[in-house]
Amino acid sequence: MKLDQDCVRDLLLVFEEHLGLNDRPFVSKFVPTHLEDRYDQEKILYTTLMLYESGLISGRTINVDGGVYDFVIFSLTPEGHAFIDNVRDPKIWAKTKNAVSGIAGVSLPVVAQLAQQLVKEKLGLA
Repeated sequence: MKLDQDCVRDLLLVFEEHLGLNDRPFVSKFVPTHLEDRYDQEKILYTTLMLYESGLISGRTINVDGGVYDFVIFSLTPEGHAFIDNVRDPKIWAKTKNAVSGIAGVSLPVVAQLAQQLVKEKLGLA
């Protein structure tokens, strides 16, 4: 399955905005209430797994109902907060996506570095 960069950003924004300190929701039940019009459940769960494996969120994978995959999200990690802070601005996100659009297979760490560089340029730090 291909990783959807917009889904990455949207999920992190949803997690950041709607998760409380002691919340432990199942992603399959929690996220569709916020993004049901944009992504199907398989894409949401796959993207969540990639966020977890990339160290952007903490949580755990679980199997329910005879092997159906789901995920319990705990929180964003410091790296997850840094990523979302760097891509929060829609103009920075558009520039980031535009810069990687012509390249097949750009990893999340590269996207994060590029967004960080664009933020630094906007602030006059680069």
